[in-house]
Amino acid sequence: MKELNVALIGCGNIGRLHVQNINVDRTVPGMRISAFVDVDLARAQELCRFGEGLLATADLRQVLADESIGAVLIAANIPSHIELCRRAASAGKHIFVEKPVGWSLRECMSLVDDKWDRELVILVGYCFRFSPVYQLVKEEIPRPSMTFAHVMGGGDSHGVEYLYHNLSHALNMICWLHDSHLRRVFAMATHASGERVSVEQADRWLVSLEFDNGSIASIGVGGDAPGHHLPKWYYKICGTNGVTAEVVNNQHVYFKPNESHNLEGATYHQGHIEEMKAFLTAIRTHTPAPVSVRDAALVHLILESAMKSARERVLVDCDVDRLCRQ
Repeated sequence: MKELNVALIGCGNIGRLHVQNINVDRTVPGMRISAFVDVDLARAQELCRFGEGLLATADLRQVLADESIGAVLIAANIPSHIELCRRAASAGKHIFVEKPVGWSLRECMSLVDDKWDRELVILVGYCFRFSPVYQLVKEEIPRPSMTFAHVMGGGDSHGVEYLYHNLSHALNMICWLHDSHLRRVFAMATHASGERVSVEQADRWLVSLEFDNGSIASIGVGGDAPGHHLPKWYYKICGTNGVTAEVVNNQHVYFKPNESHNLEGATYHQGHIEEMKAFLTAIRTHTPAPVSVRDAALVHLILESAMKSARERVLVDCDVDRLCRQ
């Protein structure tokens, strides 16, 4: 079968990870990154040499006009994602875009287009659900009753940007595990200093979700892990079947009482490989993306609801159906 030529847009750290997986380690047979695009031409040229590509350029128009390139992999700065997606879709390219798609629900939903849905695969990079760790959790606990999670915060951002950076992966994965219509969101926010600050300046969050099937989830985000004594990612998932799973740093999962099913030492970034294989499969089989723009929009809806809840100190009903109506 013909190899899929991909253009990488954005040649930073996450772009390099994909080049390592796809071009260097050849973990995604049938896909190759052949073109490298970055506003910093020298950076594009360096990564092109590393990945043994064919073209390095600062001109996006050059690769979008190239009929030999069937897809783009967008790993550029977040504010550029929406415009890059629109330009690539208008050029008829399949799209993989790193999360988050943008900074708002409105931005995300602007990419919902019936024609693009029919003709293109647009996959948003929420890689955790593809990881062998969470695939095993899904198999052992098909119906969670409760999920508790903690994510160590990072970065210098605040408010909704802080949440997008630190919480969006967890929210997407938890909604996928619970597999039920989201009903309501409640959130509280504070600051490490103990001072009263606005929600936009908060760096400690607790976000709780209620689903139609009666299951619930709570995710805390914030704090530091000096000396790595605490994991950056921690989940405890309790199933209606009596099985409980604890996941540490997306690498280890421990089950009770089914200890024989424990998995230790999974590669932290392994989900990136599986999501690329899923992207390629969707293109070749003409099937929908396993993580669609609407799936990504649900994360945006939750985060904006969390901001409203924390600001007004109320439960917020989530009109998830509007994601399908648009």
